[in-house]
Amino acid sequence: MASSFLSVRLGLLLLLMVGCALGGVAAIMLSKAYVAGAILIAIAFLQAFLMAYALGAHQREIARFIDAVRFADLSQSFSDRQIAQRLASSLNSALGRLRETTASRDAEAALLRALFEHAPVAVLAIRPGGRIDTMNEAARRLFGRGQVATIEDVQRISSDLAEAFRLDAPPGRSLVRADIDGREARMVVAAASMRMRGSEMRIVSLQNIESELGGAEFDAWRDLVRVLTHEIMNTLTPVASLSQLIKTLAADVKIAIDAKDGEKAAKAVAADISESADALNARAEALLRFIGAYRQLTHLPPPRRTDVQISNLLERLRTLQESDKSAPGLKVHVQPQGLRVTADADQLEQALLNLIANARDATQAAGRKAPVEIDVAADRGGAVAFTVTDAGGGVPPEVRERMFTPFFSTKAGGSGVGLSLVRQIALAHGGSIEHRPRDGVGFGSVFCLRIPQG
Repeated sequence: MASSFLSVRLGLLLLLMVGCALGGVAAIMLSKAYVAGAILIAIAFLQAFLMAYALGAHQREIARFIDAVRFADLSQSFSDRQIAQRLASSLNSALGRLRETTASRDAEAALLRALFEHAPVAVLAIRPGGRIDTMNEAARRLFGRGQVATIEDVQRISSDLAEAFRLDAPPGRSLVRADIDGREARMVVAAASMRMRGSEMRIVSLQNIESELGGAEFDAWRDLVRVLTHEIMNTLTPVASLSQLIKTLAADVKIAIDAKDGEKAAKAVAADISESADALNARAEALLRFIGAYRQLTHLPPPRRTDVQISNLLERLRTLQESDKSAPGLKVHVQPQGLRVTADADQLEQALLNLIANARDATQAAGRKAPVEIDVAADRGGAVAFTVTDAGGGVPPEVRERMFTPFFSTKAGGSGVGLSLVRQIALAHGGSIEHRPRDGVGFGSVFCLRIPQG
């Protein structure tokens, strides 16, 4: 609008100037009216001067606007005394919009800087050449102010930690041990690369989880010692009692031999000794089974990862399940059909067998004949999710917190190893195992085993 108004104004000035010039020439040449012609020509020159001044003023103000934008001098303003009112209004409106945008951007940047500085996780930015360009307050507390400026400084602390700082290292998360100021720390390190202003940059975050891991390890050891104490006492108490009984029976044998009917009495005592020995043997076997389960949990080998065709794996599990006619059926759904995962096939099969057995036992205990359902799909987090659903009675809230604890079981004769082994296999693959109640039906449980695809 402002530019069209200016064009009309300049056009009128140009027409007036040309008209006056032509009129003055015509008055002098045709009518010999020299005074009138001179006046008209003077007016034409005045119009030319005014038009040139107006154009210059507009050019100067537009140049001032461009400089204000270029140098971010948004305090400028434009008056309609020098330029057209509409043009001045448009320039002031544009600068006002820029001021609002800049103020909003500055506020967002200040908020991001505050979040960055006050984040409990140490965050660092590494520029090309290994120079650490930026770090937040948590990083300065972790490494000390001025102690870490390049990757070489990090290398002196931990080579594994320095590996995550390299610009060409792959993105991802890892658990790293580092000795910082004489204190061993275990940290979760997450790294990603990005481009900023045409150059590569590495963003690294470090979270010291030493205290959290220490607390979790203490709780795990406490639970394990409680279970071990329980199992050992369950074995040693009857063993001590039976040992005392056998000692008493041995004395009875000596007395029976000296008696008149010694042979008959000795046979009766021998039968009691044999029964006591059988009981001792049963407890010894129970303790051996417990030790075997303990060894299974503590001696899980590292995963031997291969490319696993999931549909083939589930078909084998279906065949094993259908061999037991009394067990609930197995309903399998894989999306997409050709889904694959990189994992230890034997360990993954064992984990799924344990989940299926747990679902089968829960369904049978509830007196239902519904099949165990397995749904497999790739989730948005880059993992394959194996979801096992049963029609059992559900898991009470007081049991949920302990269901993955080694040797904890609510089933008669249960070893308490199945779900714990599933979790150990999941963690060994960098995955997870989760439980939730079945939605919308009021019974049943859902266990979701996630295994990263890569």
